[in-house]
Amino acid sequence: MKKKIAKIKNNSLVFSSFKLESNALIPVGMPSFDQWVKCGEFIRRAEGSVHFWIGDWLNYGEDRWGEMYSQVIEDTGFNYGTLANDKYVASRIDFSRRRENLTFSHHQEVASYEPKDQNDLLEKAEKMGLSVRKLRKEKYRILLENERVGKRTDKGIILGDTVKELKKLSDLSIDCVITELAYSDEALKISLQKIDEVLIELIKKVKMNSHLYFFVARKKCWNAVSLVERYFDIKNILVWDKQEITGGSSGDIDANYGEQYELVIFASKGRRMLNGDERPSNVIPCFGVNKPSAQNEKPKKLIKQLIENSTKKGEVVLNPFVSCGEICQIAKEMGRAYVGITEDRGIYNLANKRLTRQK
Repeated sequence: MKKKIAKIKNNSLVFSSFKLESNALIPVGMPSFDQWVKCGEFIRRAEGSVHFWIGDWLNYGEDRWGEMYSQVIEDTGFNYGTLANDKYVASRIDFSRRRENLTFSHHQEVASYEPKDQNDLLEKAEKMGLSVRKLRKEKYRILLENERVGKRTDKGIILGDTVKELKKLSDLSIDCVITELAYSDEALKISLQKIDEVLIELIKKVKMNSHLYFFVARKKCWNAVSLVERYFDIKNILVWDKQEITGGSSGDIDANYGEQYELVIFASKGRRMLNGDERPSNVIPCFGVNKPSAQNEKPKKLIKQLIENSTKKGEVVLNPFVSCGEICQIAKEMGRAYVGITEDRGIYNLANKRLTRQK
């Protein structure tokens, strides 16, 4: 049944058996409970609707008689900025795309977009009950995602020199990097130049608005940071809390505290929003691998969380320093493409065996 609004004398309106006057709401007869509820809903919507009414009124007046803002400002009591905004939003969003269940502020968020994008965003906001803030986040997410142009690559596990093999990949073909930089002092010292060369290639291969995660030893974290920040924006240092019950058994166990965490450099090329509605903590509690295939194998729960936060299905995850293939395996399980590179034939065989037996 269509809702009826009837104009009566003295510029009053009747809606759902209630008369709305300039300074009063008066029942007409004996309104039912449902009519009372509907009248309340109308009042709630009217506050937002008035901005569309003003905008449509201004656009009509301008089409018929040209700009008359000075007179309108005096008549309405609104300031110029409010009137100009109402007029702009109303002119950009046709009646057919306006959503009764969304506020004027929702429509204002998408007014600058093309009609199809307006409709898609407003439909999503209506179906999912998005607040204005969440709609704004979704709007910027789409804007950033549209900038992530490039090719797609899916080469599996590669045996060969890391830098040389990276050069062979298509530019702008990688959506996310998850890898581990050398852990021991000696290994890091030997590989500093190698890591730098890898980072030079990564800046070419990673798409705009993408995330990178670099696991690194605590003692050498800042050395690694100085390298990574030459090429990418470092957003944060994540802490993987291993939740160990004991103090650990590595290092100087008699004269030092037990190591119970590892660090992850979280970097980006451009800006990409993290997936999910809630902001994740930079401290990630997760037990280590019970029987690791390699010394520094990472737990599935941890890697899965990083992939979920920074990619969507079908995108490409790269690990340029494969240690046992767990990152590529988890990416595959989650419906992502993957590229892994190693210069060690033993690791290459282990990683392929791991991926082959995966169901």
